[in-house]
Amino acid sequence: MALQSEYLKSAMDEAGTGARVLFVAHGIPMREVKRGDNYPDKVSENAAMLAETLPAGTDWGLAYQSRVGPIEWTQPYLEDELERLAKSSDPVVIMPLSFVADCLETLYDLDRIAAPELLNRGVSKVVRVPVYNDDPRFIERMAQLVNEVCDA
Repeated sequence: MALQSEYLKSAMDEAGTGARVLFVAHGIPMREVKRGDNYPDKVSENAAMLAETLPAGTDWGLAYQSRVGPIEWTQPYLEDELERLAKSSDPVVIMPLSFVADCLETLYDLDRIAAPELLNRGVSKVVRVPVYNDDPRFIERMAQLVNEVCDA
Protein backbone atom coordinates (compact mmCIF):
# COMPACT_ATOMS: atom_id res chain seq x y z
CA MET A 1 0.00 0.00 0.00
CA ALA A 2 2.81 2.43 0.85
CA LEU A 3 4.44 1.85 -2.52
CA GLN A 4 1.15 2.34 -4.36
CA SER A 5 0.59 5.57 -2.43
CA GLU A 6 4.06 6.76 -3.39
CA TYR A 7 3.41 6.01 -7.07
CA LEU A 8 0.05 7.79 -6.88
CA LYS A 9 1.48 10.90 -5.21
CA SER A 10 4.17 11.18 -7.87
CA ALA A 11 1.57 10.90 -10.66
CA MET A 12 -0.63 13.49 -8.96
CA ASP A 13 2.32 15.88 -8.76
CA GLU A 14 3.01 15.32 -12.46
CA ALA A 15 -0.64 15.83 -13.43
CA GLY A 16 -0.91 19.13 -11.59
CA THR A 17 -3.69 21.13 -9.99
CA GLY A 18 -7.23 19.82 -10.26
CA ALA A 19 -6.24 16.29 -11.25
CA ARG A 20 -8.91 13.63 -10.97
CA VAL A 21 -8.11 9.97 -10.32
CA LEU A 22 -9.50 6.89 -12.01
CA PHE A 23 -8.60 3.61 -10.33
CA VAL A 24 -8.87 0.76 -12.83
CA ALA A 25 -9.05 -2.97 -12.17
CA HIS A 26 -9.54 -6.00 -14.37
CA GLY A 27 -13.19 -6.93 -14.46
CA ILE A 28 -14.69 -10.33 -13.78
CA PRO A 29 -18.02 -11.82 -14.83
CA MET A 30 -20.81 -11.01 -12.36
CA ARG A 31 -21.71 -14.69 -12.19
CA GLU A 32 -18.45 -15.16 -10.24
CA VAL A 33 -19.44 -12.42 -7.81
CA LYS A 34 -22.86 -14.04 -7.37
CA ARG A 35 -21.05 -17.30 -6.55
CA GLY A 36 -19.25 -15.53 -3.73
CA ASP A 37 -16.09 -14.06 -5.24
CA ASN A 38 -15.27 -11.00 -3.13
CA TYR A 39 -12.76 -9.55 -5.61
CA PRO A 40 -14.86 -6.41 -6.28
CA ASP A 41 -15.05 -5.73 -2.53
CA LYS A 42 -11.27 -5.99 -2.20
CA VAL A 43 -10.75 -3.72 -5.21
CA SER A 44 -13.17 -1.14 -3.78
CA GLU A 45 -11.42 -1.29 -0.39
CA ASN A 46 -8.02 -0.76 -2.02
CA ALA A 47 -9.31 2.18 -4.07
CA ALA A 48 -10.91 3.76 -0.99
CA MET A 49 -7.71 3.40 1.05
CA LEU A 50 -5.66 5.00 -1.72
CA ALA A 51 -8.25 7.76 -2.11
CA GLU A 52 -7.71 8.64 1.55
CA THR A 53 -4.14 9.63 0.63
CA LEU A 54 -5.35 12.12 -2.00
CA PRO A 55 -5.72 15.83 -1.35
CA ALA A 56 -9.09 16.66 0.20
CA GLY A 57 -11.82 17.09 -2.38
CA THR A 58 -10.07 15.15 -5.15
CA ASP A 59 -12.58 13.66 -7.59
CA TRP A 60 -11.93 9.95 -7.91
CA GLY A 61 -13.67 6.94 -9.34
CA LEU A 62 -13.26 3.23 -9.97
CA ALA A 63 -13.74 1.37 -13.24
CA TYR A 64 -13.33 -2.18 -14.50
CA GLN A 65 -11.77 -3.04 -17.83
CA SER A 66 -11.41 -5.99 -20.20
CA ARG A 67 -14.95 -7.32 -20.31
CA VAL A 68 -15.58 -9.90 -23.01
CA GLY A 69 -18.79 -11.18 -24.52
CA PRO A 70 -22.46 -10.44 -23.90
CA ILE A 71 -22.57 -11.36 -20.20
CA GLU A 72 -22.62 -8.87 -17.34
CA TRP A 73 -19.24 -7.95 -15.83
CA THR A 74 -18.24 -5.90 -12.81
CA GLN A 75 -19.13 -2.24 -13.17
CA PRO A 76 -18.72 0.62 -13.72
CA TYR A 77 -17.19 -0.16 -17.07
CA LEU A 78 -14.06 1.72 -18.09
CA GLU A 79 -15.80 3.16 -21.14
CA ASP A 80 -18.50 4.75 -18.97
CA GLU A 81 -15.98 6.35 -16.62
CA LEU A 82 -13.99 7.71 -19.58
CA GLU A 83 -17.20 9.30 -20.81
CA ARG A 84 -17.71 10.95 -17.41
CA LEU A 85 -14.12 12.18 -17.18
CA ALA A 86 -14.17 13.60 -20.72
CA LYS A 87 -16.80 16.15 -19.65
CA SER A 88 -14.06 18.27 -18.06
CA SER A 89 -10.64 19.38 -19.28
CA ASP A 90 -9.05 18.86 -15.84
CA PRO A 91 -6.11 16.42 -15.80
CA VAL A 92 -6.73 12.72 -15.15
CA VAL A 93 -4.52 10.24 -13.33
CA ILE A 94 -5.20 6.61 -14.26
CA MET A 95 -4.08 4.07 -11.67
CA PRO A 96 -4.21 0.35 -12.46
CA LEU A 97 -5.01 -1.56 -9.27
CA SER A 98 -5.00 -5.23 -10.18
CA PHE A 99 -1.77 -5.53 -12.12
CA VAL A 100 1.72 -5.99 -10.65
CA ALA A 101 3.46 -5.90 -14.03
CA ASP A 102 2.73 -4.14 -17.28
CA CYS A 103 0.66 -6.21 -19.66
CA LEU A 104 -1.81 -5.82 -22.53
CA GLU A 105 -4.34 -4.18 -20.21
CA THR A 106 -1.94 -1.45 -19.07
CA LEU A 107 0.24 -0.90 -22.12
CA TYR A 108 -2.54 -1.12 -24.70
CA ASP A 109 -5.97 -0.62 -23.10
CA LEU A 110 -4.90 2.23 -20.83
CA ASP A 111 -1.88 3.79 -22.57
CA ARG A 112 -2.90 3.42 -26.21
CA ILE A 113 -6.69 3.52 -26.03
CA ALA A 114 -7.99 5.20 -22.84
CA ALA A 115 -5.40 7.98 -22.45
CA PRO A 116 -5.53 9.14 -26.10
CA GLU A 117 -9.34 9.03 -26.03
CA LEU A 118 -9.38 11.40 -23.05
CA LEU A 119 -6.85 13.72 -24.66
CA ASN A 120 -8.74 13.73 -27.97
CA ARG A 121 -11.90 14.69 -26.08
CA GLY A 122 -10.30 17.70 -24.42
CA VAL A 123 -8.76 16.46 -21.17
CA SER A 124 -5.65 18.60 -20.68
CA LYS A 125 -3.30 15.88 -19.43
CA VAL A 126 -3.39 12.16 -18.65
CA VAL A 127 -0.84 10.49 -16.39
CA ARG A 128 -0.83 6.73 -15.90
CA VAL A 129 0.50 5.52 -12.56
CA PRO A 130 3.15 2.83 -13.09
CA VAL A 131 2.69 -0.69 -11.81
CA TYR A 132 5.38 -2.43 -9.76
CA ASN A 133 7.14 -4.25 -12.60
CA ASP A 134 10.72 -4.82 -11.37
CA ASP A 135 10.75 -2.26 -8.53
CA PRO A 136 13.26 -3.74 -6.04
CA ARG A 137 11.08 -2.70 -3.09
CA PHE A 138 8.18 -4.76 -4.43
CA ILE A 139 10.41 -7.74 -5.16
CA GLU A 140 11.89 -7.57 -1.65
CA ARG A 141 8.42 -7.48 -0.09
CA MET A 142 7.30 -10.47 -2.15
CA ALA A 143 10.43 -12.37 -1.06
CA GLN A 144 9.63 -11.56 2.58
CA LEU A 145 6.09 -12.88 2.19
CA VAL A 146 7.31 -16.09 0.55
CA ASN A 147 9.85 -16.61 3.33
CA GLU A 148 7.16 -16.07 5.98
CA VAL A 149 4.94 -18.70 4.38
CA CYS A 150 7.81 -21.15 3.93
CA ASP A 151 8.95 -20.68 7.54
CA ALA A 152 5.45 -21.28 8.92
